[in-house]
Amino acid sequence: MKSVLTILLCLFATSSWADQYVITSDTKVFAGNELHAKVLGQLGKNSIVEAEHINGGWYKIHYNGGDGYVQKKFLQEKSTPMPEEEGGDSNTMYIFGGSALALMAIVGGAWFRYAPRKKERKKNLVITPQMIAHWYQCRHCSIYIQKNTEASITGCEKAHAHHWIKLGQVGEHKYICKKCSTIINVVSEPAEDGCRDGGQHHWKKV
Repeated sequence: MKSVLTILLCLFATSSWADQYVITSDTKVFAGNELHAKVLGQLGKNSIVEAEHINGGWYKIHYNGGDGYVQKKFLQEKSTPMPEEEGGDSNTMYIFGGSALALMAIVGGAWFRYAPRKKERKKNLVITPQMIAHWYQCRHCSIYIQKNTEASITGCEKAHAHHWIKLGQVGEHKYICKKCSTIINVVSEPAEDGCRDGGQHHWKKV
């Protein structure tokens, strides 16, 4: 029975002194909770103590194996950051800001290196004959087609084979023949040979 009581008393004593505080400035430790009490000693700034609140202006602490009393205004809960610790937050912000600026510099440099290379590739684009289309017209059947390769000679309705005349490269300028009314869009004035009404085309730009 005595052992159980002893354990309970120890637990109660431990729980009653569970809150830890930081001494915010050098302060005296008194034998009682009044300024006229005997001074037992002094605690330095940033000392850690376990304290129990007595009344509005005093806390009781463990001091040199006994009880001591300090004024409430010199105590601060340990969980609250001290001014020295707040400096760590500013250092963290400086580190974070520097890292962000470094990352922006790396990304920006990579973009500027890539942009000229992309422009250079576009500038060096080679136009091959297979990419250019032309207008062709058969001298025999007068049909006209648009091809980017040499037109096939088979399939002419008027002769054994087509006899193709290259009228010109496909482009944005529109021309009409005043004789046969053929309309094509070319880069420059088409060739005159091959009019289906006989002779040569009489082209007019429209």
